[in-house]
Amino acid sequence: MNKKYKKGEYDLLFKDKKIHMQFFDTKVETKELGDVKTDGITDDGMVMFTVTNFKSDPNIWPFDTLHGVYKETFGQDNLFKFLEIAFSKDAITQLDQGLDGVNGRYWVGVKCLSKFNCDFSKASPETLTQTEAWLSEFDELEFIQ
Repeated sequence: MNKKYKKGEYDLLFKDKKIHMQFFDTKVETKELGDVKTDGITDDGMVMFTVTNFKSDPNIWPFDTLHGVYKETFGQDNLFKFLEIAFSKDAITQLDQGLDGVNGRYWVGVKCLSKFNCDFSKASPETLTQTEAWLSEFDELEFIQ
């Protein structure tokens, strides 16, 4: 465990080429928004991206620049899709580059592929609503592939 990480929950949502983020410990502390641009694909098949028009906030991200990389994988029984995502203040090409807890952050997200098995709609950032046509927070990631 890296003691530099702040305890709490980060909710991320990619929608309409934007990233919406909030931090939650005992209450919602911060909501953020920025524009997402794809920077390319790594040799390992991960998507590199940059967030622009981002407001710096220490609860979410204390730097003026935000770069990242992500990869999606399916769970063993295809009930879940996992998202590994890393942020850094500098451009990165590997998930491990987001692990230092100071200049980077790393998360693992889960998408339920069947509403019968689970529903993560309550984990969406507070100001956004979901419709039946939009099933999960990770469906919208396809635009940056």
